[in-house]
Amino acid sequence: MREGGLKPVDNVTGRQLFRRLGKLYQYSRQCGSSEAPRSTRLASGKAANSRSVHGPKRPLTAGGWFIIVALGAILGAAIWFAFYGWNLTDAEIDTPGVIALILGVVLSIVLGGGLMALVFWSNRKGYDR
Repeated sequence: MREGGLKPVDNVTGRQLFRRLGKLYQYSRQCGSSEAPRSTRLASGKAANSRSVHGPKRPLTAGGWFIIVALGAILGAAIWFAFYGWNLTDAEIDTPGVIALILGVVLSIVLGGGLMALVFWSNRKGYDR
């Protein structure tokens, strides 16, 4: 590690990371400029604390608004179709069916959450490298 540089973030808790970022912010405010120390620069040469590495924000163009409207229309059609299909018949779900439906939803959420936790744990322990 270089003198004065930031330590790697691999085995750092969230509290320690926020403390380091706070120190970096205070340092940049004390210097009175947007220049950050050399050790906190990105590979592109920009400072890590600059506003955006992607450049300034641009307003949406006509194509962007068209995509938003099209996706909103698709979402509205899907909601209408689900409501229409649900009310198409007078069929009712009996008690064992409701229990099976609830168990299926709960177990799917638990399984998904467990798999995501394993992904984060595996990444933190370095097994994904």
